[in-house]
Amino acid sequence: VGIGVQQIQSSYKGIDFTLTMTVPEKGKAEMWKISLKNASEESRELSVYVYAKVHANETPHCSYNISEWSDVVGGLHFSHKIYGAEHPYSSIYFCADEKVASYCTSETRFRGCYQTLEHPVGVETQHLDNRGSSYDEYPAAALQFELNLTPGEEKQIHLVTGLAVSEADAGNAARKYLCPGTFAETVRSRGEHFEKMEEVYRLESGNAYLDILTNVWLKHQIALGKTWARVYGKGIRDMLQDTTAFVSMDGSLAQEKILNCLKYQFADGNTVRMYAPFLRHPYMDGAAWILETVSVYIKETGDTGILDVVVPFFESEESGTVLEHIRRGITFLTTKIGKHGLCLWGGGDWNDSINNAGMQGVGESVWLSIAAVKACKEYAGILELTGESGEASQVRAEAETMTRKIVEHGLEGDHFIYGYTDWGEKVGSDDCEEGKIYLNTQTWAVLAGILDEEESNHIMDTVEERLHCEYGYVQCAPSYTRLDDHIGRTTGFFPGSVENGSVYNHGVTFKIAADCLLGRKEEAYRSLREIMADNPALQECGVEPYAMTNMYLGPENTYEPTFAPCSWITGTAGWMYRCITEFIFGIRAEVNGLRICPCMARELDDVRISRKFRGAVYHIHIRYGEEQAVSCDGIEIEGNLLPVFEAGTEHEVEVLI
Repeated sequence: VGIGVQQIQSSYKGIDFTLTMTVPEKGKAEMWKISLKNASEESRELSVYVYAKVHANETPHCSYNISEWSDVVGGLHFSHKIYGAEHPYSSIYFCADEKVASYCTSETRFRGCYQTLEHPVGVETQHLDNRGSSYDEYPAAALQFELNLTPGEEKQIHLVTGLAVSEADAGNAARKYLCPGTFAETVRSRGEHFEKMEEVYRLESGNAYLDILTNVWLKHQIALGKTWARVYGKGIRDMLQDTTAFVSMDGSLAQEKILNCLKYQFADGNTVRMYAPFLRHPYMDGAAWILETVSVYIKETGDTGILDVVVPFFESEESGTVLEHIRRGITFLTTKIGKHGLCLWGGGDWNDSINNAGMQGVGESVWLSIAAVKACKEYAGILELTGESGEASQVRAEAETMTRKIVEHGLEGDHFIYGYTDWGEKVGSDDCEEGKIYLNTQTWAVLAGILDEEESNHIMDTVEERLHCEYGYVQCAPSYTRLDDHIGRTTGFFPGSVENGSVYNHGVTFKIAADCLLGRKEEAYRSLREIMADNPALQECGVEPYAMTNMYLGPENTYEPTFAPCSWITGTAGWMYRCITEFIFGIRAEVNGLRICPCMARELDDVRISRKFRGAVYHIHIRYGEEQAVSCDGIEIEGNLLPVFEAGTEHEVEVLI
């Protein structure tokens, strides 16, 4: 597995086989290269079959499906042309640069009625059936090639499959991607693109696994996330969080993603939860994520001009500047409140699965109220930057008012509850039979500065005592065992699954950031290491060691604790990258420079980091010493804020902690 390329290798009866796959940076295609080598001492005559399952159906009506060989395309062409289509991509093609001996366009005919793809009936005959198909629920692309290989001889077949707007367009695309040298150039350019991303931040910590995750794989997962969000749809919250982590790698692209997300904000300040496809369930937290993303973008790039860009509101004739979008988001968060002075819960907040506690417009979310306080403080910072000190003071006053309400109605003994349902029942309280404590309200109380340092440490001690297990921190405890319609679907999940008591890694990264803000360096690093796939307790989790997973099934899951069912589909990657780079190693972008504030465990001594910031490169050496000091280019500086240097320059930074 590589960046933008994957390879499958095997050797069988003297034939060495390699399938290499990649995707071009632009365009809607997937490219394959098959390499076959005769490693035996005899000449070999081979039939080579390739197969791809085709999803041409934009609608469930398979009567639209037409699958056939096309001389225009130079290969197989699958169309699904419908009336009133939402987009023009009605064609799929599958082509090769090698002469095709035979083909098949139906999975049923290729596989056989009762056989599997491991033993398809199509390869039991001398040739495939060379037939097109219509009204086929399962169109498929199967090609047969005949190759003769002398001893030691190697041959290659290039293939491409992709989307097109017409048969002619499909033919043009296929010829472009099958042009000699295009495959190799695509692999090279993808590697070059990610090398530029790697240059933004290079870590040498002494932990090889941590280094390669930080330098390569987390960036790759973040890049995929900010483009595709999640496989089941493009969530505003998801894309904004991934963009927040991606902004240092490509500020202009980050701006593009922010502006695109703002197009899905309603005129009242709330956002849709997800688009492509749309999810109209009334989640209430979208505006809170806008603030952090724009704030981080400005700090990284220094570009306050984004605030003046005009973006339309969703399903409205109104438009507004980015600053107006932010203002309406804050207004939504601070005015849609209930009888306790807390944010209305609506159909849910970050916790998608508490989706019925506030549907009647009465329930209040303590977590969302905490997130609103954090958003208000970020908004006040933006206003002060633009000279709007009067409005900034007003926003800070609103944050203080809500903070008092959070403490008064949300703090219960040693922890914050999660909220109040439409029926006035508490969620996340010791008064509850199940789900007595939730992780996110504790960690976000620290992130938002709800309590003073001593009280915050007490809250985090509670997290350690009540939510910790050997591979992270569960989202709530104890897990629900009975469905509660007053809360929502989370109570129906099997104990230890998803938001119902799993080690929900996204939430664990919030915990790591909170630890760092309180200087709890050993706890932060231990928490990080516990959710990394090299934790011995996770040996059977099943996650790829180069990918972050949404969750590990929690210890209350009686059948498969530690199993990781949702790798890649998570905001964990972006937050984990930020936890490592901005919090543990403490290199944080600010409007006027780079803040150096490490929170490193003792075992992380003698760390070297290369950080590219606004075109200049900072070579930073962090180590433990008997004093605290920061020097740049041999000159000790006051405090820990490195200045913004001229683009193209390089600077040596020594940090003693």
